[in-house]
Amino acid sequence: MGIQGSFEIFRSVPNGEPRWLESCASLESAMARAHEMDSTERGDYFIFDRQNHKFFDAGHRQPVKSAIRIMAADEHNEMRKGLRRLLQKR
Repeated sequence: MGIQGSFEIFRSVPNGEPRWLESCASLESAMARAHEMDSTERGDYFIFDRQNHKFFDAGHRQPVKSAIRIMAADEHNEMRKGLRRLLQKR
């Protein structure tokens, strides 16, 4: 699977496993899309900036502060594992 966008949208699901939803080309488009998703299905949405290796809470434009470092990989499974660890520490 190739990289389609620089910003990955994830949603936290009840079992603690973050679910990848889609990629967007810009932070603005990812934020807008996450807000659109939130209006139809309320939840915790996160955006991962692949280039700068930062997570954003879709409700804010500031990076999520984390005590752990998560390596970006082309495999969404690796990002899901990192997001799960991040969410468990919140």
